[in-house]
Amino acid sequence: MYWAIVGSYYSFHFYHLAKERELAATQLRVTLTESRLRALRAQLNPHFLFNALNAISVLAMHGEQKAVVSTIAQLGELLRVSLDEELPERVPLAAELRFLDGYLDIQRVRFADRLTIDQEIDPGTLRALVPSLILQPLVENAIVHGIAARSGAGRVVIRTTRDNGTLRVSVGDTGPGFAWQPERRLRKGIGLTNTRERLSQLYGSEHRLECGRGSGGGGFVIVSIPFEEQPEVVMEVTV
Repeated sequence: MYWAIVGSYYSFHFYHLAKERELAATQLRVTLTESRLRALRAQLNPHFLFNALNAISVLAMHGEQKAVVSTIAQLGELLRVSLDEELPERVPLAAELRFLDGYLDIQRVRFADRLTIDQEIDPGTLRALVPSLILQPLVENAIVHGIAARSGAGRVVIRTTRDNGTLRVSVGDTGPGFAWQPERRLRKGIGLTNTRERLSQLYGSEHRLECGRGSGGGGFVIVSIPFEEQPEVVMEVTV
């Protein structure tokens, strides 16, 4: 009886010790993941800022003072959001699209009639959670390598769809398209590389990032992630 009690005590003790170590290891992994995600998101800020300032400098060289003032104001608002340390890692798609609209306003000023943006957004996806600031680098890639890479007008199409438990977000353009090895650009480009790493951190093997040339020409990038909606907030009214 004595040895049974002793054995039970030590079994109980080592079980809880193992659980504490497992919990500590899990917390460490979560902390490292959060740190990695913050670093990846912070990496976008100087990259985005450089491209926005480049757009403003082009306007300034053409003497378009009103456009410069308007664009700087838009840039200030975008930086306020992107530098917000309280910004959640995931936000509803509707909020992400509002941020993207500010970025697109800057690009419309720069490219004027050369740039057309089509948004084919499934209303059923607006409450879906997506990584914050995930669309801007994808659209920037389409504009820089699609629209700016050739003379004349071009089009960027942003599309979202829901397929059972999967949210698909695609960004396509009518530019020259990806080269023979689209994965080379995926590895070299800061925006696409950053996007792939963030998706890997957040979703592991439950995501896909595809890029290539469309059947009618131009390039495309498709992000597929698990579909998860923002919980509805129920307001209690006291009479």
